[in-house]
Amino acid sequence: MYYWDYNNDPPSYIYVTVDSVNYRMLRAAGEDGNYTNWEKYVAEIPGMFLGEGIHTFNFYRGYREPCGPHNR
Repeated sequence: MYYWDYNNDPPSYIYVTVDSVNYRMLRAAGEDGNYTNWEKYVAEIPGMFLGEGIHTFNFYRGYREPCGPHNR
């Protein structure tokens, strides 16, 4: 996901929850640390294979504030 903050404040954390399992997201390699120009965050989920069907994922940042629900 991409994170932006008009005060250039970094998030205290970002998590993605995939099918009720939490994974911490970290700033991607090569990002410049300037949060006013969007910073990319990634989560490495070893062996993750969703397969066919309905899956739910949500992103949380800061104090577990949802960034919005997403269903695929």
